[in-house]
Amino acid sequence: MNVIFLEEAGVPYDLTHIDFSKQELKAPDYLALKPNGKIPTIEDRSEGRVIFESGAILWHLAENYGKYLPSDPVKRSEVMQWIQFQVDHVEPMMGQRAFPLGLALNPI
Repeated sequence: MNVIFLEEAGVPYDLTHIDFSKQELKAPDYLALKPNGKIPTIEDRSEGRVIFESGAILWHLAENYGKYLPSDPVKRSEVMQWIQFQVDHVEPMMGQRAFPLGLALNPI
């Protein structure tokens, strides 16, 4: 979802691919960024910091780029509800779908 935000907002970005078969999520350099060793994680170079967890990343991007997060409290609450919906319902289903398509077919 974070890449969709970046694309829609026209924000330039670089992707770093993670090789699950090499346990890159458990490597010390990645664990230094995100201690629980999960994805997604972004590095905001303009602020020199790392943000992890998709909802926090979406909120951060919306705040920093002034996109898709209204200042009106009621509308802002509606957007936050959809962010939470994405975190709680959409993202877990995407992960469950990805597992049999990739990880289960190529065990680590």
